Amino acid sequence: MSTSQDPDGAAGEGRAERIEFSDGEVIVAEGTKSPAVFFVVEGVVKVTTVDEQGHEVVLAWLRQGEIFGEMSLMCDVPASASVVADGAVTVHRMTLEGFMDAVRSPLARMVMESLFARLRRMNHRLLELESQLREEERRVDRLRLRAESDAMRAQVGDAPVEVERFPFHIGRGRDDGKLSFFSLWHNDLVIEEHAPYHVSRKHCLIDRRGDDYYLVDRHSHYGTLVDGVQIGGGAADEELHLTPGRHRVQLGRADSPFVLWIEVPAGGGA
Repeated sequence: MSTSQDPDGAAGEGRAERIEFSDGEVIVAEGTKSPAVFFVVEGVVKVTTVDEQGHEVVLAWLRQGEIFGEMSLMCDVPASASVVADGAVTVHRMTLEGFMDAVRSPLARMVMESLFARLRRMNHRLLELESQLREEERRVDRLRLRAESDAMRAQVGDAPVEVERFPFHIGRGRDDGKLSFFSLWHNDLVIEEHAPYHVSRKHCLIDRRGDDYYLVDRHSHYGTLVDGVQIGGGAADEELHLTPGRHRVQLGRADSPFVLWIEVPAGGGA
């Protein structure tokens, strides 16, 4: 592990410390207190715990732009899971003092939104962990995405995309391709697009609740068309229950070139 201060101010105007970890190095140990929040700058980390039989259980994989450690930061409690570097990893570490100083800026809204979204997602995943593990062991069919338009095919290719983690976020990437300290819009499917835009940075997500699947608009500007029905973008409904079968999804208005199919397995959405 190596540490350094960020002289460029990219890490919150000097409030965060840049730390590099090697493969397998423990960043946060389960049961210990670490009053800091970590931002993944480069690489991948895995969030793990141990089951009753002493076996490691992977709860999540976190990548560039995602955060962890917010529970310790906000609630002063021991970490509920361990976070381990999966390969070389670079993070920004912000202490409680640095965070409280940072939240006075207009950028705080993005940080807080990401913190609470992470809390909701982790709690949801922990509650469903047992059933998800059983389902993975049975190798049940997974929800799949397929490109319908040429523009979408240029983004994801011809092969179907299997969704293994929920919620699955879809949105537009940055024009310059850079990641700033507060650019925390994590997207599992990133749409590369230039103005005029059809897709918002936080456009929509696919969520799983028990055995049911939902497409949820993330307050996008133009909304999302699902089988010709608009959600979000000023429409009355912001989510739609996805029944088993194929659903045509258009990101943005009816003239948007970004069209895909969502294939819901027969075991879900009944």
